Amino acid sequence: MLEDEFRSLIDRIYGIDYIHKLREDFKETFLGNKDLSSIKIQKNSAIEKIKKAKSSAKKKQRRVEIIGYILGGPLAFILSGLLGSYWVISIMVLIYGIIFPLEIVLRKISIDILAYDKGDMTMSSDELKYRLAWNKGVLKSVLSLASFPLLTFVMKFSPKSYEIGMIYWVDG
Repeated sequence: MLEDEFRSLIDRIYGIDYIHKLREDFKETFLGNKDLSSIKIQKNSAIEKIKKAKSSAKKKQRRVEIIGYILGGPLAFILSGLLGSYWVISIMVLIYGIIFPLEIVLRKISIDILAYDKGDMTMSSDELKYRLAWNKGVLKSVLSLASFPLLTFVMKFSPKSYEIGMIYWVDG
């Protein structure tokens, strides 16, 4: 339920289509500027890895969620107890109770929106290589997940800055 509400909010603010366009623009810019011919892949293996990357990231996120819920509250209680004040306990538990679920939901949505979930035999080897690398970078980097709302905002409201930034980001 919370996930659906946040997805809807992200769509209204940024537009999920804009986020997907950003991902595709980055791909086109990257593939236009980089030579990937020295990297060899098996198409079947690459397609399978692309599919597995997103599901693996979701499984890992569920483990983090479970561990966070089991350990987070008691840990906040213990840490604040060490500080010696009951109002600190209340504040820390309140902050944890608000921030942790929000972070989990936003990360789930980001994984779902940003990661490629498939590839097929009709795609070029470079496209498959790119999708593999993209998923690896996006799914393992908190900075990548956090930067996309900002980049999408720039894309939507300052197209020229977006074009300049895209070239810099790829060639960086």
